[in-house]
Amino acid sequence: MLRKLFNRRQDQRFYVKEKTYLVFQPSTKDEKKLQILDISEGGCGFIYHGQEKDLEKVSFVALMTDNIPQVKLINVTTANDQPTSGPFRRRGVEFRWLGLLDEEKLRNFIKKVSICKCK
Repeated sequence: MLRKLFNRRQDQRFYVKEKTYLVFQPSTKDEKKLQILDISEGGCGFIYHGQEKDLEKVSFVALMTDNIPQVKLINVTTANDQPTSGPFRRRGVEFRWLGLLDEEKLRNFIKKVSICKCK
């Protein structure tokens, strides 16, 4: 309970519609598209199949849906990465170094894909 009191999020987090994706673009040519669970102006969360080291070199991502073209590449850092069930893990990433125009595009993207606020 104390953890929740002192570890409050700066940005309101929202659950997102189905088919909202984070597209990882590591330094190699491989591209990995993962479904987002929740998003805020500060970052997003998703579940993936694999090991933590599988995504350790990721630093740039794009956001997209089937109906909305990709939002420009965003620099990210991993906030947390925890095992869930079986071979799946939940990772949270923080968005870094967004310019004013990028922040506005992110806010618009969130408005279009959000379903409801997370508790």
